[in-house]
Amino acid sequence: MFAGLIFASLALGGGTEAKAAEPVYEFKLDKPEDSATVVKEAKRTVFVVTSPNGIGQGTIILKAGQWPENVTLRFQRARGKGISKFEHFSLTTDRVSAQGELKLSDKLDFDFLDAKGKSGADRRSAGVLNVVVESRDDALDVTLPTCLLIGSPRLELSWIDVLRR
Repeated sequence: MFAGLIFASLALGGGTEAKAAEPVYEFKLDKPEDSATVVKEAKRTVFVVTSPNGIGQGTIILKAGQWPENVTLRFQRARGKGISKFEHFSLTTDRVSAQGELKLSDKLDFDFLDAKGKSGADRRSAGVLNVVVESRDDALDVTLPTCLLIGSPRLELSWIDVLRR
């Protein structure tokens, strides 16, 4: 009888896993003309950053939930010429700081931050982050390494487009 109750409970949905809560994000961009939105695609989450003049910085803050496993940053202009590569690009989490020139499929030098969240200027690079960069319809997609954001509630970004205005 006890086994019958267990099977009945499983058949009625008692064995289904609870669905994870959708993450909640806050965007803080330094320029009022810049904007950011989130687009969920089949196998990735895309943060679309619109920067009319091609220069900017800001922070994506994870307010609730967990970062998705596959994250792409899409940089675009509101109108006019698209973004093809960055003269300078940087990203910082609570654990890692990476920066450099960014063009199609490139590597960014990175180092680990100390306990105070600082990157030592005298330290050598800890290695390179392999980011996948793709040009698409007047935008530039920057796909981050899987799990880069785990353990950090924020992602700070700065960018300078080669064709900035």
